[in-house]
Amino acid sequence: MLVPGIAAVAAFRLLLGVGAGGFWSLAATVGMRLAPAEKLGRAIAIIFSGGSVATVMGLPLIGALSNVADWHVALQTLAILLAVLLLVQGVLLPAMAPATSPSLASLASAFALRPLRQVLYATLFLVAGQFCAYTFFTASLQQRLSMTPMRVEMALWVFGTSCVAGPFVFARMTSAAPAGMLLRALLGMGVAAVGLRSETGSSIPAFVAITAWGMFWGAVPTTLQMWCLKSSGDAPELGSALFVSAFQASLGLGAAIGGQLVHRLGISWANSGSLVLWLAGAATLGCFATDRPGRAAQR
Repeated sequence: MLVPGIAAVAAFRLLLGVGAGGFWSLAATVGMRLAPAEKLGRAIAIIFSGGSVATVMGLPLIGALSNVADWHVALQTLAILLAVLLLVQGVLLPAMAPATSPSLASLASAFALRPLRQVLYATLFLVAGQFCAYTFFTASLQQRLSMTPMRVEMALWVFGTSCVAGPFVFARMTSAAPAGMLLRALLGMGVAAVGLRSETGSSIPAFVAITAWGMFWGAVPTTLQMWCLKSSGDAPELGSALFVSAFQASLGLGAAIGGQLVHRLGISWANSGSLVLWLAGAATLGCFATDRPGRAAQR
């Protein structure tokens, strides 16, 4: 046995979560400093598409390595790759001092910015809505659409690949009008969710809906992060930290809401819960959709 018990496992998971949260809170602000202003949207799209690629490729690759050797080798390989990546970053990335000194008081000051709070409220509803349904995506495909394991795997690849494409397809709208782009994404994801809820078999329309859902969702984290940076004033690191915290909390909240709906009402209600949360998100975004870049930050 590698660890003495569940408490040690929980402690290691906590360290993993702290590291992942710290990375994502800094990734966008580092990209903002490295890229010129006119290429900021594409820079953030590249950063977040890396996360999408890792999500799509990571589990299949680790699973294949575990089947060839065992899960110990898979985890050891991952640890080696992370160490190499750390060294590469240390060599290639320049040293960058934070723009502000982080503290509870500075976080409170950042949260007091009305435009930033708008981003966080939008994040709450959009992300919770996504994971209310996506947590049970595989089960829904199997139970409601009667997909075979091979078709489910194909559907997950299609969704993941679409997520990678989304930030680049919508890069121009993401940079020009984040709130408007998020409303379009909500509409696209809502139509796709309704389409999947209405389907009863493994049909071409189901894969079309999955592709659309993945593409629109892939643009959402990039757009939210872009909007967050534009709304954080002179404290982008603090705004990004609040955004990542809100994103992760919303992810857990959405999964919990979906779990209750599935447990009490059935698997099809996960998509219905997402639609309700997305409608609340659309209501939150509605009065901000016409904001021009930088206008909201001046309020």
